[in-house]
Amino acid sequence: MDPALKEEETKIKELFDSLQILAQEGEIPVQAFSMLIKSSNSKVICEQLHHKWLSDVQFVVYAPKIIMFLHNMDKRDVALASGCLALLINDYKNWNAIRKKCPLMYRNCVRAICEFYPIYTKIDSYVAESLITPMFNSLNILLDFSPTEEDVECMIDLLIKFGHLFSNIDSSECDGLVMKMRKILCCDKVNLSSKSRYRVLQVIDFWTYSWDKRIIPDCLLEFHSEFYKQQNEQNIKNSGFDVDDGDSLIDENETTKLTAIEVGKEDAEEGSNFENVIIKVLMRSDNKESAV
Repeated sequence: MDPALKEEETKIKELFDSLQILAQEGEIPVQAFSMLIKSSNSKVICEQLHHKWLSDVQFVVYAPKIIMFLHNMDKRDVALASGCLALLINDYKNWNAIRKKCPLMYRNCVRAICEFYPIYTKIDSYVAESLITPMFNSLNILLDFSPTEEDVECMIDLLIKFGHLFSNIDSSECDGLVMKMRKILCCDKVNLSSKSRYRVLQVIDFWTYSWDKRIIPDCLLEFHSEFYKQQNEQNIKNSGFDVDDGDSLIDENETTKLTAIEVGKEDAEEGSNFENVIIKVLMRSDNKESAV
């Protein structure tokens, strides 16, 4: 590999490693981060993004946002969008090998297709259409071949977040996924925890009311809210960490309304500050390791 390209690859990898650390701290400034890599090699960006979204479930959410931001900066440059699309399709074609090698990696492949689809509807509707069949096939595969509780949890997350979108794209496919979840809930083939069973029930309730929290009866919302309240209390007692409130699990703005990001002077200023944020986080991480 060309030394300059190798150096750039190392730089991008280090930046994405920093992004992973920041993601553990909470929300990250995607716009500022994207400014740091806007002039980098498209192939290197795609490859490093791919490595990260396969290994880190949090990164699956940020990768499409980075691509969308960079695309808005130069809509004539489709190299990044095309490169990520090729990687998504290639992973879909090799689903069996990926799932056998690492089930977590396959679940992240499924999450990635679902997260990227709304982005591609904004970039190119025809390209987005090419992802519909792989997306639904991948979702079905998740439940069709000896699913584990982790597979079911992944499906729950995706249906809660994208159920309304799935239904708009193909209601029969969405209905089929929910019916499979119902069967899993009623049989003993998958050993589900009480938390997972509650969440499957929540998916079914949301589906029953067309994924619209505004028309779900208050008694059902209270039922699920009470469960998450109990989970929070138990979780805090055991480890000191909260879990998500059931009332906040549907966010249509996340799934159906993607706003184009404008580039301005503030982004550039935020970008320079972002480097300082990365340094602070890394130093804090090093100090923790030294203390240990």
